[in-house]
Amino acid sequence: MRPAPLALLAAVLLGGCAGGEKEAPPEPATGAPKQVAEVIARLERAAAAKDYRTVCALLSSAARERAGGKRCEASLGEQGAGVREPTIRVLSIGIEADRATARVRTEAVGQAPVDETIELVREDGKYLIAALGG
Repeated sequence: MRPAPLALLAAVLLGGCAGGEKEAPPEPATGAPKQVAEVIARLERAAAAKDYRTVCALLSSAARERAGGKRCEASLGEQGAGVREPTIRVLSIGIEADRATARVRTEAVGQAPVDETIELVREDGKYLIAALGG
């Protein structure tokens, strides 16, 4: 797990899966997996729109501190400045009590796909991004 101040988000600001083989669509998620998938989808939309306020709002309190605390938005904006057309594709989701992991594939224009693990934790009744790892 990379504890970096969300250079992790620079990595997540990449995403999706480009091409090749066709895969069967996944089963629709319900319950906690659906909540996690929705957080990842919001992250993808916010990253693509360079809406770092929303990205920071999707972070757990500890992750937000690592991302610059009150400077979270500006810090992530600096880190993600050169990222174009990021996408995130969820490969799998695991839930264990108040923690979750999402295996994702991230990609952006000019960058190779990267498989990452996004760790999430429940805070105030909702899942928030706690960390990214390789």
